Amino acid sequence: MGKDRTARGAQQTKMDHFMSQGVSKRPQTKDRQTLRSPTEPVGAQILAPSEASGLAVQMKTDSIALDLNLLRADSCKVTGRSMEMEGQVEEQHEAVTRLWATVMALEAHSRRMETIIEDAQGHSPRCNLGFVDFPEDAAGSGPEAFLVRWIMALQITSL
Repeated sequence: MGKDRTARGAQQTKMDHFMSQGVSKRPQTKDRQTLRSPTEPVGAQILAPSEASGLAVQMKTDSIALDLNLLRADSCKVTGRSMEMEGQVEEQHEAVTRLWATVMALEAHSRRMETIIEDAQGHSPRCNLGFVDFPEDAAGSGPEAFLVRWIMALQITSL
């Protein structure tokens, strides 16, 4: 699948579209900002970095909630909690696409992501994908491979 240029081109177009929406800063605080896409509302709140917690990002759509914690400069941990699994694969794909665009928009430059899938009640993870290495260029196969593995894991947890 990594060599399928048509799929990769379509994926990159989605990422470019989201990233072109930009980042809007909340005027009342300096250390908080909210990412928004005018056409696709999604909750994505970026909390101020601190030595204890790093940079925390939380995203939520109708079908999936995503938490991103940037603990170190070279790695981050993503936790996804499935809300409704059946018939939601495409929406999950879009949610993860927005998550990846969020990471790139923040210029996090993370090279490793530990992905853990939890069930709808937030119980112990059923699937741990381990670490996914990303290339320097966002247009490479890293994001595409991450999306594919994420969706596969979501389907596994729904069984």
